Amino acid sequence: MLRVPFSNTAAMATAVCLAIGAGQAQSAFDPAIYTTPDPAGFGTQIAELDLADTSYSFTPSGSFTSSGYVNEFNGLIFDSTELVSRVYRVDTETTFSQGAESITLQPNQLVFSYTIRLVEESPNTVFSMREFQVGLLNFVGGDIMDGSAILGRGVVTPDAGVAAPVGGNPLSFEDLGMFGSSLDFEWPTGDLSAQLGNEQSITLLMFSRARPIGEGLGTFIAPAGQQTGVDPIAGNMPTLIPLVPGPGAAALFGLAGLIGLRRTRGG
Repeated sequence: MLRVPFSNTAAMATAVCLAIGAGQAQSAFDPAIYTTPDPAGFGTQIAELDLADTSYSFTPSGSFTSSGYVNEFNGLIFDSTELVSRVYRVDTETTFSQGAESITLQPNQLVFSYTIRLVEESPNTVFSMREFQVGLLNFVGGDIMDGSAILGRGVVTPDAGVAAPVGGNPLSFEDLGMFGSSLDFEWPTGDLSAQLGNEQSITLLMFSRARPIGEGLGTFIAPAGQQTGVDPIAGNMPTLIPLVPGPGAAALFGLAGLIGLRRTRGG
């Protein structure tokens, strides 16, 4: 369920018009990852999608016997990895710095927030996660993430002991135009202690120009071979993404009904 925290349709319509109508100058993708405060401190939340509120289920693929992202035994689920997407509209000009690099967000630009909590450790789960992908490349149709809108990435200051993903790799972003785009958040490979661990939470950010908001796909990737029979990849998870502006994209944001957009999907 895509939840939009507005009290009336007039307020929502105003927000949609601002998002679609605000024009920003184009600039290259910034490969750094900026540490930021909670986006609620510099923006207004305008949309939310909780994976737990959808019909998505973590299921193993191929020859794997269990998904590495849910602690399940004999059909009983004891714990599951969590993913909540939120979107904030920037209220005031805000600048973040990382070493010699900096990025400035302008009013009406968007911050896509992805809060992840990795499942508790068990004999049928992964021990860590090394990558989160959002958007993905789409060659068969469906919602397309607008690569021209993506400005950069961030992470809300992690709790003590929680490792942040590493920035600086320009290949973390791919844009194939009409075939979609993908953005990766990557932790160091080979060192599980430098990756996201069991029961740890982190909030990753994607900075975007003002665009309509739709539903794309997210993917979790853990190091392969951590446990026998455990699938290290979970894909096709519903997430919020910026869409290419157009009549169809605007409709996804609910201009007719505005509140309570629901879609049925499989895992």
